[in-house]
Formats: sequence, C-alpha cells, structure tokens
Amino acid sequence: MKAIGILGDGQLALMLTQAARARGVPVLALATSSDSPMARLCPAETVLVSSTRDDDALLAFARRCSVMTLESEFWTAERLAWLERESGVPVVPSAAHFAWFEGKLAQRRFFASLDLPGPRWCSAHGELDDAVAEVLRALGLPVVVKADRGGYDGLGVRVAATEPALRAALTELGLARGDAVLVEEKVAIEAELAQGILLTGQGGSVLLPLVETVQRDGVCNLVLPPDRLPEGVVAHAAHVMRLLEGSGLRGLFSVELFWTRDGRVLVNEGAPRPHNSQHVTLDASPVSQFGLLIDLLAGHPLPESVPLRRVCMVNLLGRRHTDAPTLVLPALPPGVVAHPMLYGKTQCRPGRKMGHVNLVATDDDVGRALDLRALGERVWDEYTL
Repeated sequence: MKAIGILGDGQLALMLTQAARARGVPVLALATSSDSPMARLCPAETVLVSSTRDDDALLAFARRCSVMTLESEFWTAERLAWLERESGVPVVPSAAHFAWFEGKLAQRRFFASLDLPGPRWCSAHGELDDAVAEVLRALGLPVVVKADRGGYDGLGVRVAATEPALRAALTELGLARGDAVLVEEKVAIEAELAQGILLTGQGGSVLLPLVETVQRDGVCNLVLPPDRLPEGVVAHAAHVMRLLEGSGLRGLFSVELFWTRDGRVLVNEGAPRPHNSQHVTLDASPVSQFGLLIDLLAGHPLPESVPLRRVCMVNLLGRRHTDAPTLVLPALPPGVVAHPMLYGKTQCRPGRKMGHVNLVATDDDVGRALDLRALGERVWDEYTL
C-alpha cells in the first residue's frame, strides 16, 4: 500500500502523521532538515532530502505515494505542476488550484470571482508615484498594505494613514523589488474569525467550526468559540464558506474572516492547508481537521459536521532563549483539562511558535459557566516556556 505524501516537515505534517497513524494509514513526509518536528518526532515516516529543488529526490519521494498534500505555502504552482506531471501522482490541492492561493493578490482575484465579500482593494505596481496615485484614487487613506507573498503572523503587513507612510510601505513590501503589492481599505473590525472547510471537489463539503481568533502584536494568541457573535453572523460566515463549493477545489482550506463593526462578514485571506485556528478540533471535536484531510485522501467516509465542545486554545510562544524548552502551565479551575502539545522545536526564542494548549471543559455545564476568554488570557500571561 502506497503512502499519503506530505510535502513538508513542520508541525502540521506532524499532526497529519499522528492522525494517519490513528487510522492505520501510511504516510511519508518530505523533510529538508534533520532538526524539523517530523524528523525529530516521527523519523520512521520522514524522508530527508537536501532540497526541494532536487528533481530526482522529489520524484523518488512522489513515486512512493498514492497522493500528496501540502502543509505550507512554501511551494510554487509551477513546481507542483512539474511534480504532478513528471511523477503521475496527484497533489491535493492540485497545482492549478494552489495557484489561486499562491499570493495575496491571486487570492483576492479568486475570491472576487466567486463573489466572496471582502474589503475594497487594489494592486499597487510599477513606479512609486503612479502606485501611490492609484491607491489614493481607489481607496484613499488609511489603508492596509500587504506583501503579495511571504507574510505571516503579522509580518509583511503595514497600516498607512499618511502619504509618506504609504510610500514607505509600498517600497518596503514590494515595489523596490519590482513586485506588486496588495493594498486594502482599513475596515473597522469587531472581531477576527476563522473557519475551515473540507471540499471533495464534486460539490460536497464538511464545515469545520467557526472560531474567534484573538491577536496580540499581529500574532494569534487565543482561539475561542464564537460566543459573542450574533446567530446571523455565524450563519453568514457559513454561507460565505459554502460559496467555495462550486469552485472545484479539493482538499482542506482555511479562511480568515473579519466581523466588522457595521455587521459585515468579510474574507481576509485563505490557506490551502490545515490552519492553526483549527487545532481546537484536536481535543474538542469528534474528528480533527487533520483526521478529516486524511479521511478524504484515503477515501474514508466523511462526517456531515464537526461540532466543537467548550474550549479555548492558547498558542504557546517562546518566552526566552533556550535549547531545552520546558512548559509550565498555571493551575486551572475544576472541570477544565489542559491538552498541551509542543512541536518538537529545539531552538526556543521569544515569539517563536513552540506549541499550543487546548483548555477543554469536562462537560457542557462547566463550559457554559466558564469565561473562556478570561481563562485563556490568564494562561497566556502566566505560562512559562
């Protein structure tokens, strides 16, 4: 039996491997570092190569697989298309579909083609004076300026409220390199949300739970149930997600959303892979986002829905420089169980994502009585790592 191939060796590959093991499904992960989470914690399922640019090694890996999937966007559609063509092994999502998510501008065009709601936006390119004039004409100020590729966890994003700030952001985030830059209107945000969807490619789908993500300094520190959202907002988010069903996409996709102060639900950006915000499903749902993707790729039956118990997830960022990170959590109230997971990263440094912990209520009555946000904030403030 050939394996499901994972094109990557980070923590998402690790969690996909754990889900596959639980189902008796063989997997192989393509690793480029002997110090990666996969190489350290799952060496039996890890294939180490010198570089993803090594054609022979990449084809040898692919031919050991029945299907391959992604754990990051650190690929190009061109490279994935070559791999599919030369190996004869499909990638899920396909190279053609990955191209729709390859950069933030490509995503905006794709979302617009499906009439998904989003902020007003424009592409800034060419000479700086011309780009500034186009942004001011199309959007005015203030705006959010985003690098087309490579930005994550608050990196590659600037807010510009003045023309000098706009010029500096456009130059830094792309124009100086000859790259186009995405510029969006700055919307008044009530909350940041996220939701995942498993798409079969034939119009079928399974929605993952809608969650609220809480940010500090551009990085998600908490993930919460959508307790404070009106029912209409939850329903509208589900409607927006289901607009993806007619796209032909196959695989697991994650979408970050804005709930605006004037009541709209807008698409921020997407990812063609599992997402940090859905790690809550590992310990608070009957099936996790990783199990869903493995089930799709292995041809297993899929559930109709993925309910979520009362849970708060805290992302665990490094607090100090150390080669021997040790997690210490504060005491929790009765009826709450902590499910910590560290990702096997040996180099701990301030701000590095080292793991997460799901704080799960033991029953619904306990959960309803809990202020999950306050609990999560206390754990965030008091844990050491």
